[in-house]
Amino acid sequence: MAQELVSIKGTRSGLVILLDSNCNFEELRNSLKAKFTAARGFFQGARFILQPASGSLSHTQAAELEAICRQHGLIPSRDITLPAPLRPSRLRQKENCPAEDQNLPTFLEAATLRSGQKKIAAGNLVLLGNVHRGAEVIASGNILVMGTLQGTAHAGAEGDETAVIVAYRLQPTQLRIATKIARSPEGAAARPYPEIARIVEGKIVIEPYTGYTG
Repeated sequence: MAQELVSIKGTRSGLVILLDSNCNFEELRNSLKAKFTAARGFFQGARFILQPASGSLSHTQAAELEAICRQHGLIPSRDITLPAPLRPSRLRQKENCPAEDQNLPTFLEAATLRSGQKKIAAGNLVLLGNVHRGAEVIASGNILVMGTLQGTAHAGAEGDETAVIVAYRLQPTQLRIATKIARSPEGAAARPYPEIARIVEGKIVIEPYTGYTG
């Protein structure tokens, strides 16, 4: 799977905008603009910091990208604490560690996934868009779809049975949490309220979402 040019990671102190600065700068700039356009103002008012995930940016390039963020209502900050780099070995060791000790990062993605598309996050995933049938979202942590989930969602992909899946409209083809699997009944209609899927007594159950606290 090709690396995304722009990825927005949420932290307690603000947003970290990760940039693949090894690519053509015009492509990077256009990708950043497209990300904000798709978000439709969702990030407005948020504090942010630009962080090259690979390569480096010149002062002029960084200033141009920062200006794009400002145009979409974001506020630059130098007080945002960067999360520890993600290491595949840490994810592989997850099953041997208590869930509360993982301190997983949260990835915010503005996208609508269509059939054949897949989104994978090494942490919690917040998707601003819909997941159509034939599309798939996978996260080692929790999954929140701020739209309709009709495809497949796999939370706790590294074995975390405390992970949850939340969607504004939950009509999945298949849900997976850790190793547990559930499917929607044929012809099941979407509820007119958000729902949450989680493991209870070894099975995935779906309930109205009213502010889950664990």
